[in-house]
Amino acid sequence: MKLAPIACVVALAACAATPKGEHAYELRTTVYEMPSPLAKALTGLEYTRGGFPLAASVVERLQRAMNEHKDVTVYSRPTIRVREGSVAEIRNISETDYVQDWKVDAQGKPQAVHAKAPDGLALELRPHAREAALELGFRAELNRLQQPIREADVTLASGEKVKVQLPIVAKDTLTSKVTLAKGECLALLLPGADEQHSLLVTVQAKR
Repeated sequence: MKLAPIACVVALAACAATPKGEHAYELRTTVYEMPSPLAKALTGLEYTRGGFPLAASVVERLQRAMNEHKDVTVYSRPTIRVREGSVAEIRNISETDYVQDWKVDAQGKPQAVHAKAPDGLALELRPHAREAALELGFRAELNRLQQPIREADVTLASGEKVKVQLPIVAKDTLTSKVTLAKGECLALLLPGADEQHSLLVTVQAKR
């Protein structure tokens, strides 16, 4: 899986000026892909899937690893501002065009019907103040398009033989929330492109 350049969208409710007395947060999200043993060593996480609060110092370790290990890839580092209770949507998805079907036009000529298969990560973040802490709700959807895309032969009514493509997209969805104390960040661990790699997302929230 190759992630596309990231795009950040703040839900409409978050775009208005923050009313007096309400909190606003700066959310900084970074996406890493790395060997699973390295992700475990850097974060101390035993699980292969989930969201966890970690000391923000883990981000510094990840930055050093990015410079020290050639097999660590960083895809994005956006910072966005979101109002208390609003949703920030972060999309890091590419779409692959494929031939889904065929139709015959008025002149009897076959025309391919195209569709798009998603590949990448979509993340929703919703911050809430909780006394001295921050509750950060999240929903992560990871789509992995298997390559190469399988093809199948189809015979049209005219007798002409054409090919259609049958993409397989594995989807992994995780919805939960964590409570972050001061000096902590969200670490979201998801499966990587293969069994040897993990996708690690860190979110730092600053009020």
